[in-house]
Amino acid sequence: MRLLALPVLFLAVGCGSDGTKKPQLLDAKVFLDAGVDAAPTCAVPNTFGALTLSNGGAPVESDWFFVPTMGADAGKTVLSIGAGLPGSTATVRDIIVVNYVKPLTGFALNTAVPFDPSPTSATSVAYAYILGDYDTGTKMEAMDYFGSTGSITLTAVGESDGSAITGSFAASTYREIDENGADVANGCTSSLGKLDFLLKQKAMAFTGNEIGISPNSKLSKADVRAIMDRVQHLENAREQNANQ
Repeated sequence: MRLLALPVLFLAVGCGSDGTKKPQLLDAKVFLDAGVDAAPTCAVPNTFGALTLSNGGAPVESDWFFVPTMGADAGKTVLSIGAGLPGSTATVRDIIVVNYVKPLTGFALNTAVPFDPSPTSATSVAYAYILGDYDTGTKMEAMDYFGSTGSITLTAVGESDGSAITGSFAASTYREIDENGADVANGCTSSLGKLDFLLKQKAMAFTGNEIGISPNSKLSKADVRAIMDRVQHLENAREQNANQ
């Protein structure tokens, strides 16, 4: 399918997956002494309020576009916006990534483009992930969430250097999926209020050392690229699963 042009916020960065399968991680937050029916602690808060992605009111500069080299969107331009969310710590972050695949007619302005709610769709135009408890040391997350509802609306977009990229994500909901894109039974959920973004395109740029919505959520350039790899890997796994 497609792919967190972050600066991960997750945001537009080119990437390529190494194709390795994510190991099944044991969440240290699970209450091992609880009854068999006790649910583990979720990696992401149940809800986030309205948020803004900007550099103190100025645009966040980065390369927000990439062209996948594999999958259903190979050769297509993807606007990938990602960012660390509030509640993150210095080493463990929750990251939202929204990808918008450029249609043949171009990116639509002032039009809400809904997130595809199917984790196994290979033809999505827009879709969203939250990577829960992403460890900046291991470059892996504890849980993957996929957007069930929501949309992206662009009020300005341009692919040349200096172009403004502005708009918002509508209030959205997310549910836990496994690495193959299947819903996790009795899995975790989360929701996000409207998120406004103020960005500027600058190829190969990463203004400042980090990007995020709050101080503790910021991601380094290395983290952004690693997250892009993770999302591409998830996308490839979803496509393979959908084609079986």
